[in-house]
Amino acid sequence: MEVDPILLTVLGVAAGVLILTGWVDQIYKGYKSKSLKDVSSFLMIFISAGAILWLIYGIIVIDVFIIGTNIAAIVLMLIVLTMKRKYDKKIQVKCFNEELNTIRKIQKNMFIINCKNYEEISGDKIIKFVKTAEKISKKFKIKIAICPPQHLIGVVSNSSIPILAQHIDDSKIGSTTGFVIPELLKKSKVKGSLINHSEHRISSNEIKKLVEKLKELKMISVVCVKDVAEARKYAKLNPNYIAIEPPELIGSGKAVSTEKPELISKAVIAVKSAKNNTKLLCGAGIVSGDDVEKASELGSKGILVASGIIKAQSWEKIISDFAKALV
Repeated sequence: MEVDPILLTVLGVAAGVLILTGWVDQIYKGYKSKSLKDVSSFLMIFISAGAILWLIYGIIVIDVFIIGTNIAAIVLMLIVLTMKRKYDKKIQVKCFNEELNTIRKIQKNMFIINCKNYEEISGDKIIKFVKTAEKISKKFKIKIAICPPQHLIGVVSNSSIPILAQHIDDSKIGSTTGFVIPELLKKSKVKGSLINHSEHRISSNEIKKLVEKLKELKMISVVCVKDVAEARKYAKLNPNYIAIEPPELIGSGKAVSTEKPELISKAVIAVKSAKNNTKLLCGAGIVSGDDVEKASELGSKGILVASGIIKAQSWEKIISDFAKALV
């Protein structure tokens, strides 16, 4: 059956115009929105490969419409791929900067409350406690981070204030029953973790690996140490924080800032000697706003507290007192 050459020309031109119009529209929308994240790179590569094969076919049969259409299509697809790569990179940089800014904001005045496994915050009580901390954080414009018991993290992970884990393990996702996996905590919106708390000490090698892991995940690392020597040693790993807590003062009601002020002063110097971004937190025995003020005067950039707040008669009053002392 003979086909009218003019009809063939019209069909070829129409096909080419329709195909190319679709790509021009995609380029225009991508340029306006500065985003092509929903465009599959694999799809683009496969279509480009198909267009190249069509181009080869067109050259073999000497069909100018197939040749012209596919050359134009390949050019437009290359433009889309270039734009996608450029815009996706900008989005990644933006997300990284936002996470970095979050870390920096938290670092200005870090007020960490370790709930441990106290009865006072068991069950639904943790929700009331976190809501109280949220209210005070907003009122005084200070970052308060909560370390709930591990089994209650999911209950409060959507909080407007940072939620940290009390402990993490150097283990992988998968068949690791009972271990706390950093990657899974991040997926649960947990912002970071304590490492090497005096009640859950781990090896130096584990500390190093966990600090590195949290850096990779852009999560907050708080390495707990018992003395100045450990502060100096672990500050070199460049965690976000070193929290100094002499074991003998933990839960004693005797603040390290008043009982051993020279310990904080020396720890500040030790941390600064690492010449990085690590900040020092003061812990152990802090029970009043005066203790917090004293710690700040000695050079501490925040506090890590537990029983002094959890076991207080009024959570709102004691958290407010501590927050005011840090502002």
